[in-house]
Amino acid sequence: MARTTRDLKVAASKCGLKQVVVALAAQTLFNPAFAAQGDAPWPQVRVPQQVETFDIGQEVVVNGTPVRMRGFVSSVSPAALTASFRQVLGEPLMEDRRGNTLVLGRGEGRYYMTVQLDPAGFGTRGVIAVTRPPIDQHEPADAAARRLLSALPPGSTLASHTSSIDGGTRAEHDAVINSHSIGVNSEYVQRMLRANGFSFEREAGPSKAIHARTHLAPDARTLFFKRPGAEATAVLFSDASGKSVIVMNRVVYGGAK
Repeated sequence: MARTTRDLKVAASKCGLKQVVVALAAQTLFNPAFAAQGDAPWPQVRVPQQVETFDIGQEVVVNGTPVRMRGFVSSVSPAALTASFRQVLGEPLMEDRRGNTLVLGRGEGRYYMTVQLDPAGFGTRGVIAVTRPPIDQHEPADAAARRLLSALPPGSTLASHTSSIDGGTRAEHDAVINSHSIGVNSEYVQRMLRANGFSFEREAGPSKAIHARTHLAPDARTLFFKRPGAEATAVLFSDASGKSVIVMNRVVYGGAK
C-alpha cells in the first residue's frame, strides 16, 4: 500500500537530521570553497514543482555549525526528482551516494546547500539543508559541549554534538568516545544527570535478537532518566576497536529549564 503524505513527512523528519549530519560534515567542513566573507543573507534552495516542504526544526546546530533545514516529500521518483534538483542547484555540484540515499551539495559564498533524496514507495522523501560553516574550523566547542566533557571520564572525546529548537522543545544529541569501561561511563553519566536534576528510572540491555543482529557487547546498556518537563536517555556500548561509546539524548519540553 502506498504511504500517505503524512507518513512520509514523519519518516523524513525522524531520519533527516541524523542522515544529513554525515553529508554536512563530509562536504562542508573540508570544502576549500569557503573563504572569509562578510555575512550575507542565507540562500534559499528553490524546489521543483510537485515537491511539498515542511519544517523540521526552527534552530539546529550541528557540531557548532548553524543549519537551517526543511523536509520534503514528493510523488515523483528519486531519479526524476534528482534531475530536477540538479537543474535548480546548478554547477558546480557535488554528489555522494550512500546506499539508496543520494546527497547533492553546492557552495554559495559562505554557505553550503545540501539536498538529500531517499526513495519512499513510488515517490521520494528527503531533507534540504543550508549550513554556514565557521571560518575558523578550530573554534572551541560551545559551552554545553564543554560542560558535557568536563562531567564525563578524563580523556573523553566529543564525536558529535547536535542541538535543535522546535517550537518550545529543545533537544541535544551527543556522541562521546573514551577508553573507560561501560561500568565507569555509566557511573559518570548517572552522576552528571543527577546533578542536572534528572532521576534515574531504569536500565535496559539489548535483547538476544538485537545482540545477534548488531553484535553489541554483552555489557551494552540503555539508561533512562526523567525530570519535570524533560527526559534523557544514554546508550553505552563498545565499538569494534574496543573503545566505549556514549550516545546521549536530552529533550526539554515547553518552558522547562
